[in-house]
Amino acid sequence: MIWAAILNMSNHYLIIDISNVAHMCRHQNKDADADTAAALTMHVMFQMIKKYYKKLGPTHLILAFDKHNWRKDYTQSDKCVSGKIYKGDRNQNLTKSEQASLDHFRESLDKFEELITKHTGIIVFSADGCEADDFIARFCQNYGTDHKVTILSSDKDYVQCLTNPKIKLMNPLQEKYRTLEDYNYDVDWHKFFKFIRANEDNIQCAFPRVRKTRLEKAYNDDFEMVNLLNEEWTNPDGKTFIVGELYKENCLLMDLSLQPDHIKELMDNVIEESLENPGRYSHFHFLAFCGKFELKNTAKFIDYLIPILHNKPPKTQEEFYS
Repeated sequence: MIWAAILNMSNHYLIIDISNVAHMCRHQNKDADADTAAALTMHVMFQMIKKYYKKLGPTHLILAFDKHNWRKDYTQSDKCVSGKIYKGDRNQNLTKSEQASLDHFRESLDKFEELITKHTGIIVFSADGCEADDFIARFCQNYGTDHKVTILSSDKDYVQCLTNPKIKLMNPLQEKYRTLEDYNYDVDWHKFFKFIRANEDNIQCAFPRVRKTRLEKAYNDDFEMVNLLNEEWTNPDGKTFIVGELYKENCLLMDLSLQPDHIKELMDNVIEESLENPGRYSHFHFLAFCGKFELKNTAKFIDYLIPILHNKPPKTQEEFYS
């Protein structure tokens, strides 16, 4: 009776920010040559997928991939207030060999995405114009009320998705769930604080050196909020900014519920299509992929991976725990 109730409960989606996981694995093997680094990354990704699929027991597995995204296009346009290109400080000072290694890694990740999309039953979210966090947040907004969702990523920004108890965020580096404890379990306070500070992804801080106590006061007092947002400051280049204008832009760039309407429509279409029409597992293509990247160690635990690559919910208690 108890097991029947468990199997009949609402779906549990394990959704992995696979681009985040891949870059995390690559960083751990940064001193290896390009081929070895790519192979090790692939192997660790498959290990991590197997580990958390078994640990969390989801009914469905989803992998979300980063692509060129709309934020970079916006910050390169005349509409951008700050004039800072989104993530424009990344990979600026790479040597030729480092750039070649990064290009090889990206090509390998594209091949991995092709394998998962075309030759497994795993659900894939990917589209030009969107980052993985866009898709994951959109999925949580659309499905996180009725179904259990676990996000696997080391990216702390996903805490803004923790809008109800059914949505959880697992940090694979520490193997612990993240919470909003540091922000009094208030997702709106977290977003306000983070969007003012904005010290990541080359996004301009809306109010440099502002104290947390003043932000807390403004968050709880409308009059103080108006005064804060109307403040002006000047950067070392002599350009003057209004806090409210930068804060509004940062909300656009950082709030995972405020993507442009055409991006939301694109994501909704991709999510619906991917959920309804996942691929089918091909043993031949998976073995060919393992051979191409010399994933001998991955091939050794292929029997454990096959049920995951089919991405079918367990039908029995024994199947669930096997």
